[in-house]
Amino acid sequence: MQVTAVIPTYNRADLLSSLLPTLEGFSEIVVSDDGGSDDSADVARRFGARVVRSEVNLGFAATVNRGVAAATSEWVAILNNDVRLRPGWLKAFETCDADFAVGKVVTRTGAIDGTFDLLARSGCAWRAGAGREDSPLWNVKRSIRFAPMTAALFRRSLFAEVGPLDESFGSYLEDVDFGLRCALAGKRGEYVPDAVAVHEGSATLGKWS
Repeated sequence: MQVTAVIPTYNRADLLSSLLPTLEGFSEIVVSDDGGSDDSADVARRFGARVVRSEVNLGFAATVNRGVAAATSEWVAILNNDVRLRPGWLKAFETCDADFAVGKVVTRTGAIDGTFDLLARSGCAWRAGAGREDSPLWNVKRSIRFAPMTAALFRRSLFAEVGPLDESFGSYLEDVDFGLRCALAGKRGEYVPDAVAVHEGSATLGKWS
């Protein structure tokens, strides 16, 4: 499996310094710098990453799109800059035959930060398991419709088939819209709990309501 890690980032070189050493087995690493002013690009290059840089701050969706466009592998893993992958994260997806996949994301205390997304009747997204203690319920593979782009794997061809992230969303809920388009196109996802990432959460823009 050839996989490009795509990391959108806006400043916070310290977070990149924590994430990049945890990347194992990737074919290439693309850091998409969203017009930051710190030394994130230099940090990325020291770890052998290729840097795609915007001169202005465009938001998460646009920054991901630019990273995906620069990728050359069959698969792309979209990783927030405030995650750290536990050993074996990428290897856990080796037998995945879906169009996209997501693993289990936990907090630093070990509680569930998120797994797959669900859609409420209100139209809002719900991160399944968020805030709950880890349990056998969250350790079973299953088919899914929505993969939150905290730490998730996608066939790169999806972005040509259903379109790139809608940049009008800016920095939130663009992954839910993308999931809706994938579902309407009959694309299938998979939840793979053995792929575990630790997420700091809201580290770049702060908490939102």
